Amino acid sequence: MKQLIPKRNAQLNLPLLDVPATVLPDNKQRELVMALVELLLGAANEKADQPISRGSDESEVE
Repeated sequence: MKQLIPKRNAQLNLPLLDVPATVLPDNKQRELVMALVELLLGAANEKADQPISRGSDESEVE
């Protein structure tokens, strides 16, 4: 009998809520966009500063 091995990276599909879009004033939308850009750039810079791991365990994804 073949032994069943659970998947480690199983994908969980959840339904999205159908919520109407929220209208933001231009100044608040710009503020949110700038905050998102700052977060993305910070995450990209942090990722670039980390050394690349060339270990034998390829199942761990950073």
